[in-house]
Amino acid sequence: MVLNVKDLLQKAKQTENVPVAVKNEHKGVSKPSLSVVYNKNSKRVTLTAGLADALSLEESVDFFPLVEDGILLVAKKLNLENVSTGKINDGGKRICYSEPISAMIVKAFSLDYTKCTSKAFDEISLDEIDGIKVAAVKIK
Repeated sequence: MVLNVKDLLQKAKQTENVPVAVKNEHKGVSKPSLSVVYNKNSKRVTLTAGLADALSLEESVDFFPLVEDGILLVAKKLNLENVSTGKINDGGKRICYSEPISAMIVKAFSLDYTKCTSKAFDEISLDEIDGIKVAAVKIK
């Protein structure tokens, strides 16, 4: 499914494309994804190296939920009000250790973690808007 990220970003501003696959030199082809870990010991959001590289992430990442569309917008910088920004680590996978951001995603999309501690989402579309790469992640 290819999403129109420009339209989604425009909708996000009002509410206060191509799927990505990246070659990983060490492990062949990996599909970019985002996972949310939510348990009593850890609450974090992890972006695969392919997704983080596609978004040119360095020190931080912005998240904005479009709940009605089941979409989480992710970018280096989103020019929106009430965006959630988290610091990320260096290295392959980028990890955002943030209880408030993890909780926001879990609550906004009514994710059920009663029988698991992690959920991964790999239905992702990318677009570039005003020179900023934005990912639309389908949260189901």
